[in-house]
Amino acid sequence: MKNKYLFIKLFKLVFILILMSQILYSCKNKNKIIFSKEVVFINNLWEKDHTLSFLFQITDTSAKYDALIKVMLDTNYTFNTFVYSINLITPDGSLRQFGFQTDIKDYDNNIELPIIGDSWLIDKKVFEDIKFNKYGQYKIELKHNMQLDLFFVKSVELIISKK
Repeated sequence: MKNKYLFIKLFKLVFILILMSQILYSCKNKNKIIFSKEVVFINNLWEKDHTLSFLFQITDTSAKYDALIKVMLDTNYTFNTFVYSINLITPDGSLRQFGFQTDIKDYDNNIELPIIGDSWLIDKKVFEDIKFNKYGQYKIELKHNMQLDLFFVKSVELIISKK
């Protein structure tokens, strides 16, 4: 009788451990970064007509991908918004255009972005669950659509991850 009780207790323990390991594994970030590039601006200046270009390879057309743009702004950034556009150029040369606007401050002049040290972080998922239908080299062009040169822009990063 005692052996049966120990066996049941051991079985429950093993079952709980297996269940916990499955839960931990499923909670783990399954996205695999296939491309990451950060552009750091000299003197924190992003000139009006300066377009950033990012080239990356797609080798799996059945997978879904996310694209994340991170813009690091100095806290002295003077505008209430950040307006930018993206061109996605496929291996065959076709073009898709997307426009974005991120609010920096609300109507009461409160900051709406996370603060990291002396910087504000724009962390924008520009594509989510996108499927690329062609193998080969893709290009993302990113430019700001503000009317002036932008001071106090520290860096811009593009991260492409495969789900």
